[in-house]
Amino acid sequence: MSTLAKAYIACVTTLGLGLLLAGLIFWSSADPARFVIYLVLGLVASTWKVKLPGITGSISGSFLFILIGISAFSFSETVVLASAAAVVQSFWRVKKNPLPVQVAFNVAALSASASAGWFGGHGLLRAFGSNSLILLLVPAACIFFVADTGLVSGVIALVERKSFLTVWRECNGWSFPYYLLGAVLAGLIAVSSRTTGWVASLFLVPAMYLVYGYYRFFVEKATQERVAVTVDDHEHEMVVSTR
Repeated sequence: MSTLAKAYIACVTTLGLGLLLAGLIFWSSADPARFVIYLVLGLVASTWKVKLPGITGSISGSFLFILIGISAFSFSETVVLASAAAVVQSFWRVKKNPLPVQVAFNVAALSASASAGWFGGHGLLRAFGSNSLILLLVPAACIFFVADTGLVSGVIALVERKSFLTVWRECNGWSFPYYLLGAVLAGLIAVSSRTTGWVASLFLVPAMYLVYGYYRFFVEKATQERVAVTVDDHEHEMVVSTR
């Protein structure tokens, strides 16, 4: 691993874990019961992993609950939820247990991304003196998406010595539709929570699993088609070279 990669990992880890520590020190929760239920659901969603083709990484359904946290929870609750989700995603159904530095980076990256989304969204609300859910969630979802994919793509690019833009574009191309659908669903859950209460809004959560199932099927099918095309091209090259 290059010195630059080590420095990048150290910086992100320090920032993300620092934000998590701040969230724990200045802990606040208006409704602990609601937080615990959404935390458990977020941990379950962390096991809904989809392996992204072409890069060393995966995406899980936990981002839905992080977005819900940004719209409905305190900064402390949001960053703790994100960090706990990262731990589960790091260990769930992996071929080889990750190194401590890998777990620390995953936790820090998701903690930093969730923090950026939370402060960005709530900062806009304060700037405009508004309580609009759209003004909060749309920018927050965009900030979270850019930060999350950017931090992960950065370490992959440095460790695997690939172009950052190439890695980010690959990750963005596969994951953006999933983020988009998840953001819409998170918005619906947040609206339902405001109008009918957070307990009633839980009935919309299973819809995320349907989105996950469809997205996983889509990615697996696209991956198989990509492999088939690669094999066909290779066989064609072999035929041409023997003539």
